[in-house]
Amino acid sequence: MSYDEHSAEAFGSPSHLNDLSDGKKVEREFSHPVYKKISAANGRINRMTLKNLEDALSYLNLSTRGSKEILQKRLKAYVRKDNLKRDSVDDTAAPHYVDYYIVIDFEATCEEQNPPGYEHEIIEFPAVLINADTYEVVAEFASYCRPVVHPTLSEFCKKLTGITQVQVDSAPLFETVLRRFEEWLNQQIKPKETFCISTDGPWDIDRFLKQQCKRLNIQIPHYFHRWVNVRKHFYNYYKIKQVNVELMLQHLGMEFEGRPHCGIDDSRNIARILIQLKKDGADMCINETFR
Repeated sequence: MSYDEHSAEAFGSPSHLNDLSDGKKVEREFSHPVYKKISAANGRINRMTLKNLEDALSYLNLSTRGSKEILQKRLKAYVRKDNLKRDSVDDTAAPHYVDYYIVIDFEATCEEQNPPGYEHEIIEFPAVLINADTYEVVAEFASYCRPVVHPTLSEFCKKLTGITQVQVDSAPLFETVLRRFEEWLNQQIKPKETFCISTDGPWDIDRFLKQQCKRLNIQIPHYFHRWVNVRKHFYNYYKIKQVNVELMLQHLGMEFEGRPHCGIDDSRNIARILIQLKKDGADMCINETFR
């Protein structure tokens, strides 16, 4: 492939998978007085009412959408950044950033009750390309895939995903779609630009893609070996548990756009969540790898 292989390594070594693992950063937080000011400000923010938070964010020209937990975190991130800037404190962590995020949410064959040993096959391969600096969606890729092990979709699968039998019957095989996806990557991303895959949870890569490639005896592309788990970042950053895509959007004051369990619509909505996390100050580093 023409793009540089270091794209997959753009977030550094596996030690970066653990948030706040940089001991020097922790030491610095205890050594500079600015961090005491930030801590005191966080305490005041914790005591603010929802109306107080909305007023403060509005005054700062920041978004007032979202639940109280979201607004608290948004205001804390602003106050932290502002205080560090005022005191000329360099709080830059190890380089974690990439030029692009590629959000993927596969749809796969399924039954209402999957029997033991059931082999899921990917039947929709969507991707949404986000510019990490501008927060803009700059391109999309979408294709259905023709299943082989379960060529006839169950009624449950068709109802859940909205994918029809005609659509998969006329679709190319997965290996062809994967090759076309890589061709699309080459068209979108320059050789020296970096990117990483992003998903809602570990299942798309660690279960669906891994199983698909193993069955076909094809090598999993290197850039799928480690990825950004958006749901895990959402929990770790906002401290909100037990969420799915629709609940994450609700907490952020947004509504799901499109059809749930449509792969490209799911990918677009996960992209919206990722973008808002970045705007709110989350470090969207790679936090998932093959188990």
